[in-house]
Amino acid sequence: MGVPDQIEFVMDPDGSDPTVVVPVSGRSDWVVAIPAGGLETQDQPSGTVIRRATDIFANFSIRNLLDRKYPGTGTTLRVRMRYQADDGTLINPVIIRIFASVGDDPTDPATPFVALPNTANECSVPIRNNADTDSLVGPGTGFAYTTPDNDQHSWDCDGYTWFIIGVEQAYDGDTPEEAWLEAKIV
Repeated sequence: MGVPDQIEFVMDPDGSDPTVVVPVSGRSDWVVAIPAGGLETQDQPSGTVIRRATDIFANFSIRNLLDRKYPGTGTTLRVRMRYQADDGTLINPVIIRIFASVGDDPTDPATPFVALPNTANECSVPIRNNADTDSLVGPGTGFAYTTPDNDQHSWDCDGYTWFIIGVEQAYDGDTPEEAWLEAKIV
């Protein structure tokens, strides 16, 4: 019986000793992943799955590239939506798709971005709001935050350092110009 070739995983492409990483819990502040108004623009025609991160980069003025600057700290990406509470519960949820990459220059076309499944193993993920139970932001602001679901709205960072979030189904509330998406690492 033959023995297959042995292939080693490359831990550090420049050939130096690998960086040993122990998963460490940490947390970042919430950052804006898709700024106000950006949720009303889909990165593909309605009903179409985003298959390339370049489709998201085409909307660079309303999409932020997220940098997990310290890859050994925090292992989970979380997402929530901020919206006008007066919009009520949306008939159709916003559907997002996250792409991730590792590399020195995420703007280099040779840097591959891949779709990242959430902890429920889904890539196209709905962000549903509930105007009756979502948290309100301070008195008199009129804003609410969705409550992130531990499976649906959590992504294992899988060693990636760069993330970009695309929109497959746009925000359909009355004030899409005031809705945005936030992310954090924990």
